[in-house]
Amino acid sequence: MAAVADAVLVATSPAPKVELNAFENLLCGFVTGTCTRTLTSPFDVVKILLQVNAKGGSASETIAKLWREDGIKAFWRGNFVGCLNQGPQSALKFLVLENLKKLIGKEQLSGGERALMGACAGIVSQTCVYPVEFIHTRILLDPKKYHGIFQTASTIIREEGITAFWSGIAPTIAGSIPFEGSQFFTYDTLAQLYKEKVAHSQTISPVANCAIGAIAGAISQTVAFPFDVVRKRMMAGQKMGGNLPTTMGGAFKQIYQNEGVGGFFKGLTVNMVKIIPYSALQYTIFAETKKAVLNYKIQQAQAAATTKKGK
Repeated sequence: MAAVADAVLVATSPAPKVELNAFENLLCGFVTGTCTRTLTSPFDVVKILLQVNAKGGSASETIAKLWREDGIKAFWRGNFVGCLNQGPQSALKFLVLENLKKLIGKEQLSGGERALMGACAGIVSQTCVYPVEFIHTRILLDPKKYHGIFQTASTIIREEGITAFWSGIAPTIAGSIPFEGSQFFTYDTLAQLYKEKVAHSQTISPVANCAIGAIAGAISQTVAFPFDVVRKRMMAGQKMGGNLPTTMGGAFKQIYQNEGVGGFFKGLTVNMVKIIPYSALQYTIFAETKKAVLNYKIQQAQAAATTKKGK
């Protein structure tokens, strides 16, 4: 009878208010980043190779070349390093977003607040993990020379100096502001509209989350793509025959002179194929992971409350 009474008490007790702490936010973000990075790796590999190739080449030609070189493994080239980059980046991004929400302290944010939150999250996350992304890019571009994290890092330091790890950081920061700002603005605005006009509740289904995330990703990628092209060229240095200047302004100028406006959007089509599922998965996986952790904490709190009352 006591066991039945305890079960009834747990079932009928109001759910205690729980929140994720900093570590739990980081963990949810890390899981999100590694999962989405692995699932969309083939698109990222093709996109980067298209961006840094100043001589042109189509997506189909790049895919065929990768397949000839290393088969299906080529499309996950550098994925472990990519996860070491994307996992922490996603963890920091969502940690900043969640903490800024608490700091602002209101349910409905203004458009400016949404854009500013996204921009801040992008700046922090991109800056902290940039050297890892730099190493990942080099491994993708020249796998015969660069074989792993430590070997690649030591080779770069020996040949180019430690400052090389921040080559392209300026366009990265400049691009993260419109990219993350417009992405979170679009996502949070559409999510709020969905809650009010469609769901009539404060929850969003995984399917709706996927759709909203996909739209946000497509818009933000188009806005910020020229900065992404420039930073990838600067990361590549002279390895791919581009001989780009070391400054962001000089790189923009040279790409425009040699390739025209189209040079800034090279790889955009294939990247849209990547960013739409990536952004959709990113927000959905984070929401579902966060929900699972919160449900676990609620169950633990209810069990603890029941035990306390039973004593």
